[in-house]
Amino acid sequence: ETDELVTDNTQDANIRYIGKNPDNYVLFNGEKWRIIGVMNNVKDNEADSAPKSKIKIIKSELSTDSPAWDSGDDFKNDWNESSLQEYLNGTYYEGISEDSKKLISSSLWNLGGVDAGHVSLSTIENYKKERSTEVYPGNKTTWPGNIGLMYPSDYGYATKGGENINRDTCLNLRSRDWEIAKTNQDCVNNDWIFSKQREWTLTQSSSTNLLNTYIIYPEGYVSAVMTNYTNVYYRPVVYLDSNVKITKGTGSDTDPYILILK
Repeated sequence: ETDELVTDNTQDANIRYIGKNPDNYVLFNGEKWRIIGVMNNVKDNEADSAPKSKIKIIKSELSTDSPAWDSGDDFKNDWNESSLQEYLNGTYYEGISEDSKKLISSSLWNLGGVDAGHVSLSTIENYKKERSTEVYPGNKTTWPGNIGLMYPSDYGYATKGGENINRDTCLNLRSRDWEIAKTNQDCVNNDWIFSKQREWTLTQSSSTNLLNTYIIYPEGYVSAVMTNYTNVYYRPVVYLDSNVKITKGTGSDTDPYILILK
């Protein structure tokens, strides 16, 4: 449906669901998840010379707990060593049904950072930074694994805009300026990813003096906090195997898509 699916303005030309509540629900692990879109040029690992197009999904409901992105006295902002990453790819992954595990495609996730001094970037600028090699000193630029989190750009590209401000204008606004209380509230209110809670993303701060990562605030804007902060929720994100097929469903909340391997 052209009013719910668009091609983004990145070099990868990903196809994304947009709007306040598009029909992008899918049944995964006996739970409702939602399709972020079809991401192009996704590698399985560092040695992969043939990137693929993969469907990327996010759990519909927020976590019931609000853990640190990385806990402990020696906390970091490298997803490779994050306590939340270890939980999602350990205990949480083991709790996924065997049939659903077969649908997951282990992938190479980009970990490029955004300097906290330049937090106010547009959606396309965030996307480029997320795929850059700019990271906190000593951190890795990629991570191979099964379960990650969304990027700030995933949140940005999910908006449809509204009557008072169109989508292109929203995408060109600084992510720090997206806010319910401002005149650009149509950007936030017509974005299905927006949860109205503090929510972790995958993107780290590349500032040399700040062990931060970025979160989406209840007010709608994106900013950075210390990774050991605990009052933040999360939603797991996975890439699906390129051989996944939709067998039935309309994608609505009450009739989600049903997936199998071809």
